[in-house]
Parts: sequence; C-alpha cells; structure tokens
Amino acid sequence: MKLLFIISMFFIIYLSISEAQTNANIPGPENVLVVYKAPDPNNPADTVSQAIKDYYVAARNIPTINVVPLELPRKVISVGDWSDPHVVKLGFDDQNIVDSTWAKWDSTHCVDTAKFHAWQYFIEEIANPIRDHLENNNLTSTIRYIVMCQGVPYKIQAVGDWSSPGNVSVDGLLCMLNTDDYDDFVETIFNNLVDDCYPGCVPPPNHCYSSPVITNPYFDKLVKRIRSKFKAELITTKETIATIENNYRNNVLSLYGFASDQSPRVSAAHHWASFMGHVVPVHTGAEMLAKRFDMNVIFLRTKKVKRGYYEASFELLSDDVKSVPNYEITDQFMKLVEQQIYEAPEFYLWTHKRWKHIKEKAQ
Repeated sequence: MKLLFIISMFFIIYLSISEAQTNANIPGPENVLVVYKAPDPNNPADTVSQAIKDYYVAARNIPTINVVPLELPRKVISVGDWSDPHVVKLGFDDQNIVDSTWAKWDSTHCVDTAKFHAWQYFIEEIANPIRDHLENNNLTSTIRYIVMCQGVPYKIQAVGDWSSPGNVSVDGLLCMLNTDDYDDFVETIFNNLVDDCYPGCVPPPNHCYSSPVITNPYFDKLVKRIRSKFKAELITTKETIATIENNYRNNVLSLYGFASDQSPRVSAAHHWASFMGHVVPVHTGAEMLAKRFDMNVIFLRTKKVKRGYYEASFELLSDDVKSVPNYEITDQFMKLVEQQIYEAPEFYLWTHKRWKHIKEKAQ
C-alpha cells in the first residue's frame, strides 16, 4: 500500500527520524536586512511596525545599520507628462499599494493608469530607499535576506478596480534588487503584466485580471534545490492527480508530500473546519487522493532542535482511509497543525493570511 504524507510546514528543508544538519552555510544577523514602516507623525499611536522591528532586531541581534525605515506616505504620483496626477496610498490594512484615483484607460500608452501609479509608488517609496541604503552602507554584497515587518505592503495593485487577483508581490521584486539592470527587470515585469490584460493595446473588459508570474530565477532555483535535495521529484499542482494515477496503475511504490495548511480559494472550498479559533476553508485534496488510491495517511511532526537542526516523527492518521467518514482525516490533520503552532508559534509562516476567509468563530 502506498504512503501519503500530509506535510504541515512547507519550509522544512530536511527531515529524518533522528536529526540532520540542513545548511552548513547558515547566515548570521549581519546578512539580514529589516525593513519597517516608520511611525506616522499624524498618527503617533500607529507603532505596530516599529514594535515588531524592535522585537525582531533584539531577538536576532540584527546590527543597527541593517535596519531600514520607510515613510510610506499617502502621495500624489505623476508619471511623465502624459497622465493625470493620482493619489496613491496603502490600503487593505496597509497590505496593498493602491491607487485611490479612479482608473482611466490611456490608449496611447496601452495602460490602465491605476496600475502604473501604484507601480511607480513601489519604485519611489520602497525599492529605491532600500537600494540606496544598501549601496550607501556597503551592504549590497552582505545582505542575503530582507525581513519586512507588518505595515510594509506586500502587494502592488494590478487591476483598476482594486481587486486582489493578479496583484504583484513586493518581496518577489525585492529578491532581485541586487541584480544588474534592476530597473529594466522591473519594467519588463510591468510590461508583461500590461500585455497579459491588454493584448494588442485594446481597452480592457470588465474584471480583466492580469495574471503576472514574476520570473525570479534566484528564488525559483533556491526552492527547487532545497526541495529536491534528497532526490524528491517536484511536480506542479496540475500534474498531481495524473502522476499519482500513473504510478498507481503501474504499481510504482511512491510517497507523496502535501503542504495542506494554507487557505484554498473560497470558491473551490469543499469543507470548512475549526482552526485557531475560527471556522475557515481547508484543503481536502490529500484526503480525497488517499481515498481514491487507497493510501495510508501519515502526519509529519517536526521540531526544531537548534539552529540548522530539525527532528521529525511520524504519526499514522489512518491505514484504512475508505472506512473513515469524509473530512475526518482533514479535521484531524488541522488539529495536529494547530497543536504544533501552539507549541512553537514562531516557526509558523503567518504571512499567507490563513484567516482571510472566516465563516464564524469556533465554539
């Protein structure tokens, strides 16, 4: 019988029954840049970003020179001499850079101006200040990681009506900050985004969402190297069912790993479960596939022993999946994930907005 792993934390680099060193070249505090939103003089009570920065810097012994404050004001942006000035600000709880001026189609430049002004704000208020800080303090070749504290937006508006689909990731762009011809790289991403929604310079239809895929060769190569280090075969989501079915038909003994703790698209949610005090949509694909192909389900419990070292244990959820009522395995998995978060909340990736869809508070 084939085995199916449901992996609760997708950032695990290497796991074994005992312990194993994951990275011999572990970065130090000097390799980390911390970026936060500076306090607003007009809103002195808004100190969340600064408080998070203070805590992280103290906990990780980050050098003072490795800290960058960003003003991030509400700002009027003008693009060349062809567009009207637009007011750009932080919206959606300071999570997105948004244009508060109504979008207008510019047929000469083939662009929805709301996108263009929000994009320009990213360059002026985030990318350039960080790049200048690195260059002025001789940190360009030292910094390997950028930590953005809450208050620094992580998306750039990509559609005129402020909707979320297709919005561009700020950290995805910042990963390439030290590359040659960065400005050309950013411009290419923007042009690709425009072309995707406005092919042939035609005004966009209603609800035209561009779907930019930022080709970040550095991060893409890093993730693939980490996840395939021990001869794992990486496949896309679309290939999952076909791959498992093909192995099943050809009697190929396989082990499959799923990162199932994130939030699915609410329109595609088949089941809602209690998680950290709220009822939220959950992924059910792993349970569905286990029942379809009669596979055991095992929970992988992980624990950080010390820096660079992890310990793992395996917990059987079911070896007779077809006899278990639907969604019971998924509910059990979510409870185990929740238990691990309570035990060590600092290792959970809180950045992916797990509670963006909430039905109700759990009883």
